[in-house]
Amino acid sequence: MRIVFFGSAAFAVPALEKLNAAESIEIAAVFTQPDRPAGRGRAPAFTAVKSAALALGLPVLQPEELDAGALAKLRQFAPDAVAIIAYGKLIPPEFLPAARRGWLNLHPSLLPRYRGAAPAPHCILNGDAETGVTIFRLNEKFDQGDILAVKKIPVPPDATGATLLDDLAPLGAALMAQVLLAEKWEFMPQSGEKSSYARKFTKDDGLIDWRLPALEIDRRVRAYQPWPLAYTYYGDRRLTLTKIAVTDRPATALSPATVVIDKNEFYVATADKLVKIITVIPAGKAAMTGAEFLRGARLKSGEKLTINN
Repeated sequence: MRIVFFGSAAFAVPALEKLNAAESIEIAAVFTQPDRPAGRGRAPAFTAVKSAALALGLPVLQPEELDAGALAKLRQFAPDAVAIIAYGKLIPPEFLPAARRGWLNLHPSLLPRYRGAAPAPHCILNGDAETGVTIFRLNEKFDQGDILAVKKIPVPPDATGATLLDDLAPLGAALMAQVLLAEKWEFMPQSGEKSSYARKFTKDDGLIDWRLPALEIDRRVRAYQPWPLAYTYYGDRRLTLTKIAVTDRPATALSPATVVIDKNEFYVATADKLVKIITVIPAGKAAMTGAEFLRGARLKSGEKLTINN
């Protein structure tokens, strides 16, 4: 099986490595996004897939646009199939016939649920008990191609948007290798009845509304990692929340966002319960525990954090 690999994000790297190690699969080339400025120095940075491909000795192409020139280069490789994972750009319809057996996309959700760019965090936000990966045949409709294979796993109770993707990446890599090595592919059309869309988040999504129930706030803190990160304000100072714990202590006698300090531990009232603030990142400082934060923050019980209006 001769393939071309399209991918950019770290989620795609385990699949690239898995396919490269398979004796019956030849990766003719890797297409990835162009280098982009990153960090304080704004120096051009490789995509995770480019770094991995170069380490494996694979040829890398980084077209700025998927235009006629990029299509001509793809055709030169004459792939039996294209494996596409977290590439970061829509594939023009005229590219699809370039692979004899088609394009296979690995998506980190149980399609048709959570089509779109951020399926793992939306799964956490909605409190789903299970998730998984889906391999489907790319077509002209966004994330709506026929399904080839699915693998399910339970969602860990402490999963974050980042750790859940880390769990799904090797699962998807093994499944992609399995289907590419299969002699016959049997597809099943996607149902539109249970479809949903997982939109990208904005920075404003991260501002916590303390009027929500504690469980929902906990899901947001976990889902918004690594982006946009959950945060609140005390006065005009921003406080990023990276881990909280839902307690069994009722908060109905307190207004939401009220600070409670008990035995040098940091709690905040929500719509129903107190949540304990485990780890935070104050603006301009390193990560620390909630108790460490209290020692320098001058917060007192009864003060209130910002409520998202």
